[in-house]
Amino acid sequence: MLLSAKLIRHAIDSGLWNVGKPGFWGCNRCLKVMKADDLTIGPNSLDVTLGDEFLFKRQTLLGRVTRLLKRNSRNVYIFPGEFVIAHISESIDCTRPLFINGRDHWFVPMLEGRSTVARMGLSIHESAGFGDYGFKAPWVLELSAKMPVTLQPGMRIAQVFFTELLVEDGTEPECYDGAYKNQTGAQGAVLGKGRF
Repeated sequence: MLLSAKLIRHAIDSGLWNVGKPGFWGCNRCLKVMKADDLTIGPNSLDVTLGDEFLFKRQTLLGRVTRLLKRNSRNVYIFPGEFVIAHISESIDCTRPLFINGRDHWFVPMLEGRSTVARMGLSIHESAGFGDYGFKAPWVLELSAKMPVTLQPGMRIAQVFFTELLVEDGTEPECYDGAYKNQTGAQGAVLGKGRF
């Protein structure tokens, strides 16, 4: 089951779910909680916007080069062959159940690209479009371009839809407790023992 716009709006406006953007003075941990009217909600998804940190990864003859770029409002250019780690501005907390048709329903967010962005020649994720239940940090995007693309922080880059997580009646799902649970921006891979 996917949630409709009406139920997404209800979950956000009732305070059951929180959608936040970085708060005042650029503090990534101080979230300004948004209301549904401040967001772009489609028939069954929520549009999310591009954050302001970009981790450029390039392969050179001498090895791999990584460069972090933080942009507040200027354009960012991505060229074919580049792989860029970015992030969305929003944090989404949908860990509280929605009471629908007489019982609690739990939902997991899923991230996909917008068709407009794909038609620009940009892929927004390589494999990380699946949301674990309880993940609340801004999603990281794995950007790659098929042709030169101009991006601007704050532009609508992706859409999040919510799919039901089936659990036994009366039980709460187990929350995500992985390596990326407290990420705040364009974070590269966390490697180490037990990761592969």
